[in-house]
Amino acid sequence: MLPDEEYYGGLFNANEDLDSLQQFRLDYLQSYGVEKQKIKENFLHLQTSIFKQQLSFGAKETSRAFKISTWNPFNHEKVDWFDPLWMYGVNTFDIVIGNPPYVNVEKIDTETKKYLFLKYKTCKGRTDLYIAFIERALKLFAKNTGLLTFIIPYPYTNQKYGTDSRKLLIDSYSILEILDTSEYRVFDAAVVKNITLFVGSEVSDTLTKIKKVNSQKNFLENKITESSINQSVFLTLKDYRLETKDVSTVSLLKSVIWNKSISLDNICLISYGARINHKTNGDKKEHYIFKDFKPGLKPFTEGKNIERFSFSQYGWLDYKPNEHYNSMFKELFENEKIMFINIVKDRLRFALDTKHFYNSHTVINCVKWDLLAQANHTTVKRNITPKKIQFGKEFSYKYLIAILNSTLINWYFLNFLSESLHFYPEDAKGLPIHLASAQRQQPFNNLVSYIIFLKALSVPNHVNEYVDNHHLVTMFEEIVDALVYELYFEDEFKNAGVEFFKYAERDFSIIDGLEDDNKMQVIHESYQKLRQKENEIRNNLKLMDTRLNQLIMPIKAAK
Repeated sequence: MLPDEEYYGGLFNANEDLDSLQQFRLDYLQSYGVEKQKIKENFLHLQTSIFKQQLSFGAKETSRAFKISTWNPFNHEKVDWFDPLWMYGVNTFDIVIGNPPYVNVEKIDTETKKYLFLKYKTCKGRTDLYIAFIERALKLFAKNTGLLTFIIPYPYTNQKYGTDSRKLLIDSYSILEILDTSEYRVFDAAVVKNITLFVGSEVSDTLTKIKKVNSQKNFLENKITESSINQSVFLTLKDYRLETKDVSTVSLLKSVIWNKSISLDNICLISYGARINHKTNGDKKEHYIFKDFKPGLKPFTEGKNIERFSFSQYGWLDYKPNEHYNSMFKELFENEKIMFINIVKDRLRFALDTKHFYNSHTVINCVKWDLLAQANHTTVKRNITPKKIQFGKEFSYKYLIAILNSTLINWYFLNFLSESLHFYPEDAKGLPIHLASAQRQQPFNNLVSYIIFLKALSVPNHVNEYVDNHHLVTMFEEIVDALVYELYFEDEFKNAGVEFFKYAERDFSIIDGLEDDNKMQVIHESYQKLRQKENEIRNNLKLMDTRLNQLIMPIKAAK
C-alpha cells in the first residue's frame, strides 16, 4: 500500500498538487476519446512537475509523493505498492476478476517452490503457481462478502494437483458458476484452454451453474448452454473434480454400477513393468533387447504393441535384475496377466497375456493376487491379504478383460477417472468389477476366447468365406457389451424384458482346448445362429436400443 503521510515529502503545496493529480486520474478513468487523451496529457504534465519538486527538496524515495510521481499508470509495468483509489478509482470492490499466472512448479526456482509448499496447504505435488493465488484470494475474501472470479486453466477442473484446492472450494465456499470455454482459446497467444470460476464467500444451498461455450462467436452472440448441479455432487467425483459435463445422471448410474461390485485392486496387483535401462552406466533399454531369440532371453513387449484383447511381441529381453534401473520382480511377468498402457488414444485397451511376457514401464500389469501368494517383493507383501487372494481365485482373466474392454467401463473412465490422454495404475485400481459366479462368467470367457482367436488368425484364414474376421470380432464385442450392460443393470433389463445371458449360454460353446479347425467351426456355427431372423440375441440387441434408450445411448455415445 502507499505510505500514509501527513506531509507529502515535505513540499508545502504537495497536498494540493496530489489532490489535483488524483482528480485527473479519476476523470481519466471515466472519460473517452479526445477528452481522455487531453486528461492524460494534463496528468503527465502535473506528475512531472511534482517529481521535479520532490527531487529539488530531497524527498525520500519511500514517500507517498515520490512513489506517485514516478508511477506510470498508462503501461503495465510492475510497481511495489497498491492503492485502489489511485489505480481503479474506487476504495473497495464488490467483484474481483483475476487472471493469475500459470507457472508449473517445475519451472519455479527452488526458494519460491519451498515457500509455496510451506505457506499454502493446497500446493502439493506437481502444483502450479495459480493454485497459490486461488488460496490466497480465498483467505482475503473470507473476511468479506462479495464475489471472486478467476480465469484459470481448464485442467484445474480435473488434474490431481488441484485436488486439495477444489475440496477447499467445495467445503467452505459457494461455487456459483463455472464458465467452460475449453473448446476454444480465450487468449489467442496462449496454449492453455480456460474456465472462469465464480465463487461466493459462504457455503449456500444455491445450485452451481454450469455454462459452456463452444466458440468465441457463440460467446459474443450469447449462445451458451446452461445447466445446474448441486455443489455436493462434486464431492462424489474422483479427486473432487469440477466436472462441466452433466454428472447428475451419471452419478446415479455410478451408484447402480457399484451396487454389487468391488474394485479391481481387490482382485489384482496393478503395477508398472520394469525400467530396463542400466541403473548407473547409462546403457539404454536397447542394450538389453534383441530381435532374435537366444537361450535365456525372455519374450518382451512394449506399450505400443498392446491392442484391445491382444498384443504383439516387441523382441527378446536379456533380463538382468541386478543391472536394470528398476527390474520389478519375476512373478509380475512370469504369470498370466492383463496388460494395459497409460496413453489413451480413442479408448481403453486391455490385452490378455497367457505366455508370461516381460514388459517395460510403458506397460501396466494386472496380476491376480492368488498367483502372487508366494512372491516376496515388498509391494506384494505390503498389500496382499487373504481376502484378496480369495477374490483372485473367484475371477477368470477372460471375464475381467471382457469387463475392462467394455463400452461401459470406457464410459466410466471418461466420466469419473479421465485425465485427458492418461490412464494411470491408480485409475485402474478403482474400476468397478461386478461380483459374478463362475456360471455367470462363462459366456464372457467363451466370447473372449472367440475374439482372441479371431484376432490371432492370419489374414487368409476366414471363419466365414463371405465375412472377414474383423466383422466377427466387432459383432462378438457388441454382444459382450450387451452382457456387461445386463450384468450391471440387471433390474432395468428385467423391467424392459430384454435378456442376453441365457441365450449366450446356449449359443456360445467353449473352444478352449480344441484344435484350430474345430475352433473355427464352432465360431462359424455361432455366427450362423446369430444371422437367423428369430435369434433372440440379434433381436434383443435392437430391443435394448429402443426400450433402454435413455440408459444405453449416453454410454455408447461417450467420447
